Amino acid sequence: MLNDADKKVIWKILGATVGVFVLVYMVIAPPSEVTLESTIEEINVNTVPHEPMPVDIIPENLNKTLPDIDDSYPPQVRETTSSYIEIFSSTEKAGSGTDGWLTEAAGDFNDARIEIDGKQISLRLRAIPSGEAADYIISGKYRPDAYTPSNELWGEIIISQGVKAELVEERLVGNVAGILLTKAKKDELVNKYGEINTKTIVDAVANDELDMGYTNPFASSTGLNFLISALYAFDSSDLLSDKAVAGFESFQPNIPVVPYTTLQMREAAKSGLLDGFVLEYQTYMNTPEIRYYEFTPFGFRHDNPMYAIGELSGEKRRILNEFLQFTQQEKY
Repeated sequence: MLNDADKKVIWKILGATVGVFVLVYMVIAPPSEVTLESTIEEINVNTVPHEPMPVDIIPENLNKTLPDIDDSYPPQVRETTSSYIEIFSSTEKAGSGTDGWLTEAAGDFNDARIEIDGKQISLRLRAIPSGEAADYIISGKYRPDAYTPSNELWGEIIISQGVKAELVEERLVGNVAGILLTKAKKDELVNKYGEINTKTIVDAVANDELDMGYTNPFASSTGLNFLISALYAFDSSDLLSDKAVAGFESFQPNIPVVPYTTLQMREAAKSGLLDGFVLEYQTYMNTPEIRYYEFTPFGFRHDNPMYAIGELSGEKRRILNEFLQFTQQEKY
């Protein structure tokens, strides 16, 4: 990372270089004799082959690559007592405003001054993209007492990596992932392919018929859901077969934008430049600016499960149960 002093030096060098270039250019080729066409004709273009690099789902140095959690993901809600639990939550429900219903519930829980065996309890809540939260848990760099991603796919991933994680609540609040398309583009694709599903979308993107945005499957639940659904559409018997992988790879080169999270995808979609993109229904309904896109659900449900991580003490288990009951109040 460059510091301010380094940046100033670089800008000075660039400024001096540009100045010299302009001076020499003016002497050698007077402006009156230069045209855009003649300049373009003198440019030689070399095509450099690009070799795709494989991405490790669980890199060996994951612990070293993850940033300090307090610097990058400070708590949305801080504990108010010595008896508390910490929860990692996906960002679309632990942010602020329309993206913050769990943040509101956590704050209200702490304000309620609930007691267990005469001791007041509370909780700490961190908003972290589901995939990066899983990275912290798998690596052991930082582990919360509980984890609520958008869907159960991440729970299965951390369990597959040897983490003790117990599904204690299948559904905090119901939600689904979806493919959003403009009406004109949706009608066009239905006329050609018959229906809208993940394979239709992959084929349309591969054929350069659709400007589509989707989210990073290593961070976003919606992106992971779409990846798995697309692989399944190409080969339901083996998601990692050559056929399935080739089908998905035909889709990737024509994707113009791959935001990190669904909330970043929402902001990109507000420009109106995309024919379609993937998003969660909750976010779609809470964003009037993109309501002219039509929503088609796909893949696994996003019911916001809750996992207990590791061996919780009896007290921590009771605090978690109290909070789960608290979130089921009608106002949330």
